[in-house]
Amino acid sequence: MSQGTKFCKHCGQIIDSDCVVCPKCGKQVENLNSYGGNGNGPIIINNNNTNNNNNFMGTTNA
Repeated sequence: MSQGTKFCKHCGQIIDSDCVVCPKCGKQVENLNSYGGNGNGPIIINNNNTNNNNNFMGTTNA
């Protein structure tokens, strides 16, 4: 484990030491009000939406 990482206390995944929410299990690993020591630190949300919606409506002749 490198200097900038820690373990998630819920799933055990190695995550960045800056993480407040585990990207693997989605559980909160740190209190939001204690981030950066004063509660005014940046909150970074990385949403990676890879949804592919392939809807097809076929027609039939009766």
